[in-house]
Amino acid sequence: MKRFVFLVGFCMVFLGDCLAGYPEEGEWSARRDLYSRLANDSTLLSDSLMNVFWEEMENSGESGFEDVRNETDNLYRLSPVSQEQLDDLRQNIVSLLDSLVFLDSLLQTTQDTFYLQSQRLLRTQIKDLEQQAGAIMQGLLALQDNIFDYLEVENGLLPNQKVYEANEQRINEILFRIQRADSLGFTEQEVIDLDNIANQCPLSGGKSVYIARALYVAVSGNSYYNDENLCTQAGLQYRQGHISREVETIKAYPNPVENALHIEIPSNWQGESTIRLMNMIGNICINAVTQERTHKLDVSKLTDGVYLLQITGNGFTTTEKIIIAH
Repeated sequence: MKRFVFLVGFCMVFLGDCLAGYPEEGEWSARRDLYSRLANDSTLLSDSLMNVFWEEMENSGESGFEDVRNETDNLYRLSPVSQEQLDDLRQNIVSLLDSLVFLDSLLQTTQDTFYLQSQRLLRTQIKDLEQQAGAIMQGLLALQDNIFDYLEVENGLLPNQKVYEANEQRINEILFRIQRADSLGFTEQEVIDLDNIANQCPLSGGKSVYIARALYVAVSGNSYYNDENLCTQAGLQYRQGHISREVETIKAYPNPVENALHIEIPSNWQGESTIRLMNMIGNICINAVTQERTHKLDVSKLTDGVYLLQITGNGFTTTEKIIIAH
């Protein structure tokens, strides 16, 4: 891993040698990816090349976008302390409920005063614990609101001269609003903007193109995009080699799914396929790359709800809704 990061870092520092002819958005994304690696593993900064790159990136637009993305991803992750507190409260509540059930069964046959007093005491203790858990969650929600305020300001200050920058800034705005509202309903302007971004070439529009496509499914239903044509129209070559013009149906079953989602990729697709399962706010829950025509996703640990399955390969991107119900 460190050797890989060193080589990528060398390319990032001496871009002219490594990325000649590389799409501008690709260079932008590659720099962000390396910045993210360094931010998550400070030991890599012991290398002088990495330090040169890090110092160059610290106050750049790329690092600003990456910081906003990371902060957004962390919004719904509980801190270890909060998680431990909630786990302890949950275990105590479960234990008290078990005792209460036992007491209720005894009171079916007797109205002993001691049992009645114990029953009232247990109910009071359970209520107190539930209030403590509620207070913790209210505090976390208040903190989230403050973080949203900060992220909205930071997002508004990011550069947006390039198409891929403007796309990500707009997608962030939409995600912040629907996450605050706790609803996937889009405004008329948001639908127009999502459709516009979704129909761009990913090589010029950036990764936000894929997020826009995933979100737009909530409006349009299942869809596919011919990235070869979209990129050709933008003057870019999406991939080398022959690409079949016939779009075969990708099969994903069962749907609704409980534990394992089976995916069948058309036999005439060439090369690798990227499979992403995202929640309805665009966060990637599962990401896989395969050359096989069949693939199985383990969704047993994901919460119930509606997800978006996005498969990219053979010059196309397809998206469809998947329901997980355990």
